[in-house]
Amino acid sequence: MSEATLLESRLSKVEQDNRRLKLTVGTLLLVMAAVPLVGAAAPEQDLTGRFLFLATARTGTMQRELDEAAAAGYRILTGSPTSGHEMTLVLEKVVTPPDTYQYLLLATTRTGTMQRELDEAAADGFRLLPATMISKTEIIGNLLGIDAREIVMIMERSPNSSRRYQYMLLATNFTSTLQAEMAQAVENGYEVVGMVSRDEHILILERSNQEETQRLREALEEETRRLKEESGRSARAPVAERGPVSGTGWVTDSGYIVTVAVRPR
Repeated sequence: MSEATLLESRLSKVEQDNRRLKLTVGTLLLVMAAVPLVGAAAPEQDLTGRFLFLATARTGTMQRELDEAAAAGYRILTGSPTSGHEMTLVLEKVVTPPDTYQYLLLATTRTGTMQRELDEAAADGFRLLPATMISKTEIIGNLLGIDAREIVMIMERSPNSSRRYQYMLLATNFTSTLQAEMAQAVENGYEVVGMVSRDEHILILERSNQEETQRLREALEEETRRLKEESGRSARAPVAERGPVSGTGWVTDSGYIVTVAVRPR
């Protein structure tokens, strides 16, 4: 075996050993993160102030803290990523339970999965909060040395709200493609509400649920038609359309009582 071949073989073995080491360390860290410490308890949030600041790297933790804060009357003001894998939110106490806001955190590395989860949440009455859209480093991928960025966004359901929305997610590396797809979506009634970038540009568009909009439009047209018909009948009706009332007068369609003098026979 030549010296060059031997050196190449040794380098290949070193690379394989490094990959195995990364996988082993990553697996151990994952197991340690998944198993809570015995007797350890998460610190309780102070839900007495007007504003509340939340910061965590775990989407599951953020969802739990959001649920607790929302149940206490808080509503999201804005959100932001940090320089690494942590996400942050600022909330304000604006309502009194039980009429509170509800939140659903969506997080995935796949745009197809995000589109499906957006559709499901919107069907349940949730609406996207564009200020919470971020791209952050995925914890497990970071531990294993994999460059994977997670897309995170939060949806809100207002108390006593019946509005429904539809969403379209566009994702591409090509600006010309994004421009064309965005223009087509706008022609179909969508509006641009948010954008986030990682190795690709991701655009979110929103429109009111068309079925709901059509039902409201039809109901409004029906009510307008009914009012016009009633107004027309009142304008055309003769003053003495109805007969005498107890020998003293009659009632018109407008509800007026017209009195008359009746000569005794």
